[in-house]
Amino acid sequence: MFGAQAQTLPAVIVSGVVVDTNGNPVANHLLVLSDSVSSGLVGSGLTIDTLYTGANGIFYDTIPLHGIVGHLTLTTQSCNGICLFNSMTYTPNQGALFAFTSSFTVCGTGSSSLLMCHAEFIIDTAQTTPGVVNLFNTSYTGGIGAGSAAMTYAWTFGDGGVGTGPYPSHFYSNAGTYQICVTLAASVPGSIMMCTDTYCDSLTVDQNGNIVYKGMTGFQLNVLNMSSMGQQENRALQPLRVHPNPIASGELIHWSAEGRTEIMDALGRLVFSDGTTNSASTAGWKPGIYVVRVTQEEAVYSERFIVR
Repeated sequence: MFGAQAQTLPAVIVSGVVVDTNGNPVANHLLVLSDSVSSGLVGSGLTIDTLYTGANGIFYDTIPLHGIVGHLTLTTQSCNGICLFNSMTYTPNQGALFAFTSSFTVCGTGSSSLLMCHAEFIIDTAQTTPGVVNLFNTSYTGGIGAGSAAMTYAWTFGDGGVGTGPYPSHFYSNAGTYQICVTLAASVPGSIMMCTDTYCDSLTVDQNGNIVYKGMTGFQLNVLNMSSMGQQENRALQPLRVHPNPIASGELIHWSAEGRTEIMDALGRLVFSDGTTNSASTAGWKPGIYVVRVTQEEAVYSERFIVR
């Protein structure tokens, strides 16, 4: 008698391209491959792989299957929420390795109309409390489904410490240079739309007055909501108010006090100077933290604001 010979499960080469209605490649676009197995080792209705397009809109992967007979479906989502799919049935006749080529055209231009993640934070260089460093979490999602997307945040603080959530805190035991990273992941419930993005920046503090004041051996880092800008300190005696804050680049920024007005960016570069107006256009200003300084005869007032 001869023992039954084990069957070798096949693999499929999945490839194709995703373009927009203008024929431009769509990068970082999600596709989901599912397999409804009718004969083999594993049951039906499996999601067996997720694929993303590259910068040229092309996707390509070799994927092992779970059965010898089944039905493959490659699904993606257009920017209007409509699911697009192509499918094929496979049998042993296809051999141990076969191809499944499927291309899609989605609405919109490029990837701008799909769910997008943008991870980012801004280091507040205008410190008011020794030993405390603030970051402003300016991460956001955009595109179709962004308003209902569930978002998660994962932080690494450069000293082995990690954090989660949009506004964590972390204590550093020593001054030095640390690489801080945030990863934003988002998904739309009930759909296949998802995205992820990571942003990193270095933070250097020392004992010579840079961020950490002299004699300090450690510092506290807080990640804050941008809406808290301007609410951290008691400004009962401060006549200077800046609005809106935060502000989108290109909008008009207003301030309440009168006098010689100068606006500097986070590096101390002068971007505006005037003594006759209480507003300025932020057109062309890069995202970041800015300081309005108003000089009067008896006092000098300053206030920070964020340009997004």
